[in-house]
Amino acid sequence: MGKSLKGQSLLDDQAHILNELLRLLDDQRADALIIAGDIYDRSVPPADAVELFNEMILSVVERGITILSVAGNHDSAKRLNFGSQLFERSKFFLRTLVSADDEPIVLNDEHGKIYFSLLPYFEPSQIRNAFGIDDNITFDDAGKIFIDNARSKIPDGARSIATGHAFNTGGERSDSETQNVGGADNVNAAHF
Repeated sequence: MGKSLKGQSLLDDQAHILNELLRLLDDQRADALIIAGDIYDRSVPPADAVELFNEMILSVVERGITILSVAGNHDSAKRLNFGSQLFERSKFFLRTLVSADDEPIVLNDEHGKIYFSLLPYFEPSQIRNAFGIDDNITFDDAGKIFIDNARSKIPDGARSIATGHAFNTGGERSDSETQNVGGADNVNAAHF
């Protein structure tokens, strides 16, 4: 949210799409909404974009729908983290900072438990710091460490969903993304 095109705000278009999303959540009687990062177009979004996101989150929570969200590379993880612990009381689970200690979010449906691992965008240095690694590691190494840690917290045979924000091998980049030489910032999708 907050993207503009040639100096023109797209906020009205974004509000329209969010209203369509709310209609879809109602039609499908959704139990949860997963937001896989890049909530905003930039690390310091316009105030009206923040307010629009606030209104959308409130509308979803008022419907009794759980929100599971991670920060993307365009988001400011530290800014977006504000209030995240308090939000959990309203079933809005927001992971923005890399941590080795995060536990999965466990939801239930008619078939039992589902474990959700929320993996925000990361840089290898953040993984090194969070996991106490001294050596330099690649994005792929970092992704494997982060994903393996999340998986280790889920019982064998349990249903699980990993939500992350990363450049996965085989994915496509948008025009707004910076490409590193040879895909050095890719994480192999097989790690998931």
